[in-house]
Amino acid sequence: MTEIIFCIIGGLALFLFGTVTLSEGLKKAASNRLRTILEKSTGSPLRGLVVGTTVTCLIQSSSAVTALLVGFVNAGLLSLRQAIGIVLGANIGTTITAWVVSLIAVLSLLKITHYTLPFIAVGLVMMHFFKATKVQAYGKGLFGFGMLLLGLSFLKDASDPLKDMGIFEQWFAGVSPLSAILVGLVACWIIQSSSATIAIVQILAFQGMISLDVALGLALGADMGTPITAEIAALTGNRAARQSARSHTLFNFFGPIYLIPLLGFGIWPRFIEFIVPGPVTSANIMVHVAIGHSIYNTFNAFLFLPLVGFLEKASIKATYFTDRIGHRIVAFVTRGTRDWPRKEFIFNAFHFDDRVLEMPDVALKTVIQGMVNMLRLGQEAVQKAMQALFERNSGLIKEVLAREDTIDVFQKELTESLAKLIRENLPPEISEEIPVLIHSINDIEKIGDYAEDMAYIAGRCLEENIDFGDALVELKTMLEEANIMADQVTEALRNNDGVIAERSLSRETNIDKDYETFRKENIKRLSSGTFSVVTSVYFLDFITKFEKMGDHLTNIAQGIVKFHPEIEPEEPK
Repeated sequence: MTEIIFCIIGGLALFLFGTVTLSEGLKKAASNRLRTILEKSTGSPLRGLVVGTTVTCLIQSSSAVTALLVGFVNAGLLSLRQAIGIVLGANIGTTITAWVVSLIAVLSLLKITHYTLPFIAVGLVMMHFFKATKVQAYGKGLFGFGMLLLGLSFLKDASDPLKDMGIFEQWFAGVSPLSAILVGLVACWIIQSSSATIAIVQILAFQGMISLDVALGLALGADMGTPITAEIAALTGNRAARQSARSHTLFNFFGPIYLIPLLGFGIWPRFIEFIVPGPVTSANIMVHVAIGHSIYNTFNAFLFLPLVGFLEKASIKATYFTDRIGHRIVAFVTRGTRDWPRKEFIFNAFHFDDRVLEMPDVALKTVIQGMVNMLRLGQEAVQKAMQALFERNSGLIKEVLAREDTIDVFQKELTESLAKLIRENLPPEISEEIPVLIHSINDIEKIGDYAEDMAYIAGRCLEENIDFGDALVELKTMLEEANIMADQVTEALRNNDGVIAERSLSRETNIDKDYETFRKENIKRLSSGTFSVVTSVYFLDFITKFEKMGDHLTNIAQGIVKFHPEIEPEEPK
């Protein structure tokens, strides 16, 4: 008996290890494709559903997809509404695992498990003896598939003597299909994988140790327990990430409720039997489970598709409620020494999820999106500083300082994220881009510093009742030029558009010309007595900050142009 238990535990461990390794290999191999697919998910919920289905089929893990979604929402790469559409699709894509297990069971008659060790050996050779990143990724996937087959083989071998002992028949003799839902739910929470749980259910059904009714109940419970992975991933994330995880929980937990009475009255199992021709046998019961799993996941996804807006609102409200409960529990357990959820900035700061490191292209896209948000904050800070001067509103200075604090957090998080990424085995085009991005992050941070300086100067001007008179028009002109250039650089950064980046450089020329013109005008006003020395110094400080802001925006634009050989870059400043 001890040998059988060890065989089951080892087989399950190998199956889970194989599943994770296969998923990691496919994620790395499909990284470019995933980045493209992800960029196309910003449309309708239907498009998100298609994307979720496709991505889950590619990386063979709905739990991995939803955990990654938490990271994307956390980083601001996806909105909650977009993430919900992808979650719906992930539930359809995850059904493919049950079909793979069913196919393996059928092919076991052809002794496919005899090729398990060659799969592992070939995968290992590809991982360690080839330099091409793509080949290594596919090798990792093949190695994982071999380990998955090996794990299934151990589980099947261990289940043969258990069948003869009649242990599972005794355990499940008094278990109703409704009770099986709870068993499947708890099993999924323990194993942390609905695919592995359903695979075990299929093997038990294949060996004749559980009935179809109980197998369908266990599979339904496993699906309801799937969101535990996303919930754990969201614990350290921001509010948006928790809302994304909560949407997954609401959909998976409450979506299949209508099936519970159908399962209890035996209607659901009889419907599956009606669909599959012939009587239920050990040869086809795994197909019955796979069909049931596919039907209700697909039906639920399309049922909730027009209700994405409702699910979004429900997720937001549920997150607010659970955050309050969680805060009280953590405060009670830690006697007030720890705070959860963590206090967030007025503006969402960047948070990098280490899971995306497995997909360098997607990780890079996540960092670039963080840079886009950081640059937007810097631009807003400059606008608020000048608005405080133009409208003589000192209250706006606090808003500038709040944004600058968040920009500093962005700089730290983004730089650390790129430091983590550069330690990975990266393609040359990504490793060459990282130093340029780090330089650009520092350029953006300097813009935040200039905004803080402008806010300080604006505050002094208001305190000392400085009046720039007609010269305010010149400051507004420079602000407008800087805003246009910042908009162009932001768009170029977001879309990796070398043409727009090159176009933005002409704005920097305009800023330099305005600086020289207005500097000379400032000297004339000082000479004529129109400006006092203090007023002249403050004015010169403002236009100097704008000129330096243009220089740093130029550096960012030239960094983008650098990776577009068809465009001739200018010399960096």
